[in-house]
Amino acid sequence: MRQTTHISVQELDLSLQLRAELALPVLAKMPGKLIGDLGCGTGCFSAELGRRGYKVLCVDVTPANLDALALMYPDLVGSGSLTPIEGDLAALPLETGALDGAFCMEVLEHVEDDRTALEEISRVLRPGGVLVLSVPNRAAPLPLVERLGLESVHDQPGPERHVRPGYDAAELAALLSSTGFDAISVAGVGGPLYRATAGLISLAHLAYRRARGQRAWTWADLERESASLPMRLYAAVFPALLFVARHDGGGSLAKRSTLVLTATRVG
Repeated sequence: MRQTTHISVQELDLSLQLRAELALPVLAKMPGKLIGDLGCGTGCFSAELGRRGYKVLCVDVTPANLDALALMYPDLVGSGSLTPIEGDLAALPLETGALDGAFCMEVLEHVEDDRTALEEISRVLRPGGVLVLSVPNRAAPLPLVERLGLESVHDQPGPERHVRPGYDAAELAALLSSTGFDAISVAGVGGPLYRATAGLISLAHLAYRRARGQRAWTWADLERESASLPMRLYAAVFPALLFVARHDGGGSLAKRSTLVLTATRVG
């Protein structure tokens, strides 16, 4: 994944990069060109879709994230490849059957009513439309920050708060089946080496935020610091960290940190 203007902090997320490498090939199997990136953050994944010729409706609950998206990708927004839309996953401001495909990556664990959210995604997808969904794997070992008993942004009130620790594969497949989907594949990313690498990054980031007196933040807050010295240093070492995370072949699916499911809209 590459940038239009400058480095996106969201793109310096190991988990996002690994998930994208699984999700992007699904595009070739999608039956149309109108895609929903549901819970898009500041839009680096949406931008990659836009560069590949797709029209993307970029939905996020945080207005500041969408403002950052428009500032970082003005060419794609201006051309109509990306359309920022403020909206909640449980009440999507989209027409029924509007989307040919949808991505919902690391969002469902933030939503109080996950069943309603999936029913809404089912509603806005056309029959046969494809959904790629990623969530934390509840069966995997706890992240380092949680094992140390430290509070992170996921424990603070706001859009980044986790309302549940994740899902296991069977639970998520059953939830999809009951909300209008037929799960067709499941994969996982993030084995032991990934967890060690990501855990140290999270610990360093948490210490940095605590030193600044910040307990909660959004992707937009992080994007505003993209030119800061700590972010530039992190960007410099990120390729090496990603190399380590990519070559983590250990562990069964049940122990992978993140589950990535592909499903089709029934009907």
